[in-house]
Amino acid sequence: MKKITILIISLTIIFLSSCATSRKQLTREEWLVMTSHTFKNTTVNDVLITAEKVLRLSDSDKDVKIYHLPNKMVGTRYYFIYAVLAAASGHYNFDVTAVQKGPDVEAQLLIGNTEQAIMPMMTQTPGVQGGWHGAGATVTTSPVAIGTPEDHPELYRLFFSRMESLFYKKDWLTCEKVREDIYEKGGSTSVYSALCLNADDNKPISSK
Repeated sequence: MKKITILIISLTIIFLSSCATSRKQLTREEWLVMTSHTFKNTTVNDVLITAEKVLRLSDSDKDVKIYHLPNKMVGTRYYFIYAVLAAASGHYNFDVTAVQKGPDVEAQLLIGNTEQAIMPMMTQTPGVQGGWHGAGATVTTSPVAIGTPEDHPELYRLFFSRMESLFYKKDWLTCEKVREDIYEKGGSTSVYSALCLNADDNKPISSK
């Protein structure tokens, strides 16, 4: 029984960490291209409000928290994964900065992942809230701390595409659609985890 338990946890670790596979690091130029997008004939306020809408559509209010600064929006999407005898939790952070450039706005987006270690099945001690093994441990993090930056161009393209969909009434790309497309090309669907992992994946009412 002990060997089976260890095997299950090991397989879970492999599954949950599959996106951490070693990849070629992006150059500075590639980072700047990936994280930047220009929106025509709009304002900083409209860009940040639209970025917020993208996040709120991705998941329920209880899993998405939004924070605003004059030229910045910071959003956090929490997730929890449960597998047999193991669990993992964490949150994805979305940092959007907008700068007015004449009639247009240049947006800078950085997405990061703060992941908690995989732990054995949670046990609750009476009278202790949120306890792992009855320890009552809680986790607090700053919403501005980006965590480990996501370096998947496909993820950033999806976020900006959804913003453009709201701005210009373009087709809305669902998680199901982008996952199917990348799977057919032999890629990994995990690149979209920040927006799609355990997400509600709602569509705007007016989208196709």
